[in-house]
Amino acid sequence: MDDVQYDNQDIQGKVGGKLALIDSGNTSIQLPASEFEQLKSYMREQDDTLYEQKVDEKIILVSRHKCENLYSVYGDLKFMLHKT
Repeated sequence: MDDVQYDNQDIQGKVGGKLALIDSGNTSIQLPASEFEQLKSYMREQDDTLYEQKVDEKIILVSRHKCENLYSVYGDLKFMLHKT
């Protein structure tokens, strides 16, 4: 993963490489901890009801907004690969 953006803002981790796992078998996206923290910070600027919850030994983000309202609350999450 060369570039991860949230709402057109780059997410820069504290490590050199970037990696995100997108599993088609479930609805999760796994990011390195430093990138997760930055993403969470950007999302909290748009949604002050956002909080962390631990599920099956993983930290997830939960909003108190109704699902049908979330499209107008959050920005786009983009994953890009650059050709070398």
